[in-house]
Amino acid sequence: MKLEKEYDDSWRWTADLIVKYASENYDERGIYRKDEWTSSSDIGKVYDGKRFTREEYLETED
Repeated sequence: MKLEKEYDDSWRWTADLIVKYASENYDERGIYRKDEWTSSSDIGKVYDGKRFTREEYLETED
């Protein structure tokens, strides 16, 4: 006997676009031009003249 599953999609939300990066940092070809951190492996590197710290990473990602 095969059971049919019932799905309730009423909980789903929709969005046009969600992005982390500010639109003003893209050039006319759609390439993101701001140099900023993207992962925990960037801790200790310098961005905008300031060293990126573990504390800043955790504040953002937690």
